[in-house]
Amino acid sequence: MLQLTLSILVAFFLYRDGEAISERLTASVGRIAGDRGRHLIGIATATMRGVVYGILGTAIAQGVLAAIGFWFAGVPAAPLLGLLTFFLSPVPIGPPLVWAPAAFWLYSQGHTGWAIFLLIWGVAVV
Repeated sequence: MLQLTLSILVAFFLYRDGEAISERLTASVGRIAGDRGRHLIGIATATMRGVVYGILGTAIAQGVLAAIGFWFAGVPAAPLLGLLTFFLSPVPIGPPLVWAPAAFWLYSQGHTGWAIFLLIWGVAVV
């Protein structure tokens, strides 16, 4: 909980003052390391952007694939559960928090085959 609070706090200040922080950091590194430092700042920026795009791309893919699995198995509100999977995707154990209860629900409704399908779909595809 502390890590989440600190992450939100840091994200807020970086979002609010990000441009000024970036300019100060680039100027400071430029004075210390010259062109090489500015080059390394550019590499770090591109790397961070790539990581964010990768996380978002993975979350979108997991959400869409989960929604397809929910729809195929006949789970009600499949698009909503896919959206929930998208939002929980960055959390290390997030997607199973959506598809495992859905599989249990299918099992409790007497749809054992679809429950097994959804478990396999969740583990192998999502």
